[in-house]
Formats: sequence, structure tokens, C-alpha cells
Amino acid sequence: MNRKLLVSKFANFFGYLILPLYILKEHEFINKLMLIFRSAVIKRYIEWGGGAVGKEFHIGRNCIIKKHRKGNFIVGDNVAIGDNVMINIGCDAVLTIGSEVHIGYGGRVSCFERINIGNNTLIASYANILDHNHKFDLKRVPSTTLYDCMPIDIAEGVWLGTKVQVNKGVSVESFSVVGANAVVTKSLKRGVYGGIPARKIK
Repeated sequence: MNRKLLVSKFANFFGYLILPLYILKEHEFINKLMLIFRSAVIKRYIEWGGGAVGKEFHIGRNCIIKKHRKGNFIVGDNVAIGDNVMINIGCDAVLTIGSEVHIGYGGRVSCFERINIGNNTLIASYANILDHNHKFDLKRVPSTTLYDCMPIDIAEGVWLGTKVQVNKGVSVESFSVVGANAVVTKSLKRGVYGGIPARKIK
């Protein structure tokens, strides 16, 4: 058989095979099934590691959950985690996410000691919550294995805008709003905040 004809038939065969799969992938019903399956698998993974997950847990695509076997992860009811979110829980660390919490696309929560995220909290896309810094002393390269850690407490009903950074050792009082791109370096009373570092604007 002519080589070009063989290649053409081979390409057509795989084209007919792949196209329906692509169409199915884009189908809303299939996406919902994948969401249910993915969420159930991640829920079992968290529970298998000693954590707890409430009802109606939904997790998006391409998420990364790294949990040390001695870390603890507790999730409330009706929690939605968007696509490409990264969650990291270190040894002896405790991450608690309350009920009715939404974490947007590309967010990051890294817990090496303790982070508490209260009920009804909205965390927008690309927000970062980290309870640790690399140790440094301005005399040598910052350490990649040693960290300064302090707990973070985000109370009920807080809204963190796009690309907000929450640093170690802070608390955010209930129903506060932190505007896009702000960096939270100290504890916040109830209000509206923005800027670097975050300052009260309302």
C-alpha cells in the first residue's frame, strides 16, 4: 500500500476516535460528571489521611493538594475550590476551611503551622495565604528548608480580592473586605482595606 495513503488512513482513524472524545470533554454533562468524580476522589484522599470533609465538596481541574501524613485538613460543608488551586499542608500543621467557602482560580493556601478560614469566606482568583516565610539573616542565601511560622485566622464572611497576599501571623476580622493586589502584613479590624501594605480605606 502507498505510504502516503497508509498515513492518511491512520490519521483519519485517530481523527474519528479523538473527535468524539473532545466533544464529550466539552459537553456540560460530562464536565459535571468529572467534577463529581474528581471531588469524590479528593474527598476520600483527604479522609484517608485523617482529615474531614463535609457535604457538597467541589474541587476544580488541575488542583494540587499536598498533605504531610502528620498534617491535618478539615473542610466544612458546601466548599468550592476552583481550577488550578494549590493547597500545601506541612508536618503537624492544621488547615481548617469552614462551610460555604469559595476559593477562586489559581489561589494558593500553604500551611506549615495553622490556618483557619471562617465560614462564608470568599477568596478570589490568585490570592495567596501563607503562614510562613523562609528564614533569612541578610548574611547568607535564604534557607529553603527552615521557616518562620505564625498562625493565620481569617474570620467569617471575609472577602479577599484578586491577588491578595495574606502573610503569617495575622488575623482578619469578620466581614472585612481586602481589595485586589493588597498585601496583609498585620491584623485587620473590620473594614475595607487596600494597598501595600494593606491600609484601611473605609
